[in-house]
Amino acid sequence: MFWLLLEHPWREVDTYLWDDLAEVGFPQSDIARLSLRDLLVFTLTVPGSPTWKHLAVNWTDDGFPVDTTLAFALEQMIAAKQISQHDRHRAMKARARWKREQEQP
Repeated sequence: MFWLLLEHPWREVDTYLWDDLAEVGFPQSDIARLSLRDLLVFTLTVPGSPTWKHLAVNWTDDGFPVDTTLAFALEQMIAAKQISQHDRHRAMKARARWKREQEQP
């Protein structure tokens, strides 16, 4: 179900999701456990449709913050030969951006 969020810009999802979930009655304790980063990590690392992986990489292209865990998930996707070369290259760029940021003082 949450994969459908990837069809929308991540900033839009991040802006509206939390209040919308509360508005429809999700308990705050459940909302607090949700993580968009975990959604991306899961999408990039589990076997599944390349479409969802493509959409997950769109989020990193659009500036979704990459951390160590997400960078590792991107590495796994890069190694997956069943993913298009174009999407693997996009994942490489996102991981390279993260690595450059880590090297800055």
